[in-house]
Amino acid sequence: YQLPDSLAGKTVILHTNDVHGAIDKYAKVAALRDECYDKGAHQVILLDAGDYSQGSPYVSLSKGATALDMMALVGYDVITLGNHEFDYGYENLKALQSKSWADPLAANILYNGKPAFSGSMILHNDLLGDKTIGLFGLATPETATKAHPAKIQGVTFVGGQDMMKLAQTEVDTLKAAGCDYVICLGH
Repeated sequence: YQLPDSLAGKTVILHTNDVHGAIDKYAKVAALRDECYDKGAHQVILLDAGDYSQGSPYVSLSKGATALDMMALVGYDVITLGNHEFDYGYENLKALQSKSWADPLAANILYNGKPAFSGSMILHNDLLGDKTIGLFGLATPETATKAHPAKIQGVTFVGGQDMMKLAQTEVDTLKAAGCDYVICLGH
């Protein structure tokens, strides 16, 4: 990908998804982020849309912890969950969340009928005249049929029209909170 010659005064959003344990590629993400800053960007926001924790021995042996460690080193800001984050079970996800920087956004995942993860967050951008960016996350409802049932006991994934209504509620809530931009980070 060829960046523009100048990113002066810009906020740049970089996102990855379906990395599937290819943690050697995070060095390229870090280099791209640095190149954006070198070209004058005042802010680079790094997002990941899931399926980071499965696919190579580097991350599979740690049940995703190594991927989160690498993402922290690169400076990721926000993540959501893909279906493969559930390969090691819901309890593993919650344990990783409590031990790391990662607080995934996933508005449509419920545990025993209650939100399992944060649905949204607001990033303030003082350098752009106090603009705010609202982000919300959605995981694929297909996880309900792709994950091993024993690993997702008590977990439900809102899908279909209910997911669309939930997404609209997230957008409305973020706009009401004064967000100038709203981004859905979905897997």
